[in-house]
Amino acid sequence: MSDRVTIKVEGLDRILHLLDNLNPSVARIAEARMNSVLERMRDKAKADAPVGTPESTGVRGYVGGSLKKSVRISRVKKLRDDIYTGQVSAGGYIVNPNTGKIVDYASFQEYGTSKISARRFMRNARDKFEHEAEQALINSVSEAIEKGGSSWSA
Repeated sequence: MSDRVTIKVEGLDRILHLLDNLNPSVARIAEARMNSVLERMRDKAKADAPVGTPESTGVRGYVGGSLKKSVRISRVKKLRDDIYTGQVSAGGYIVNPNTGKIVDYASFQEYGTSKISARRFMRNARDKFEHEAEQALINSVSEAIEKGGSSWSA
């Protein structure tokens, strides 16, 4: 099992490539809208991320919140001519002060184990904003078509 949980927005590449063909500024608008959705998705995942306490862990002096701090976004960006990516991730990146190790338990918290139940902080964030992400892209395409542009070719 991976030490990270990632929500990846896929399919952006083809849509943004088509938008670029319509009007390059439209693709930038779509990217900005998707980045805004990813920021809200990240904020929801952070708000819902489980935080350990001395009581919940049984470890005196335990300092919680490392998993919450590890939730981050990779903004929508153009990798190549027709490849775009953007994602919200948890795990890795942050050192847990209790162990001195990189946060490696995001997937255990998200999916659960034989000893703990799943705490769907990432999937809940995705589920809450999935429709909004789709709408942001649909609205960008609709506006591009309404404003006109060069040719539309799929």
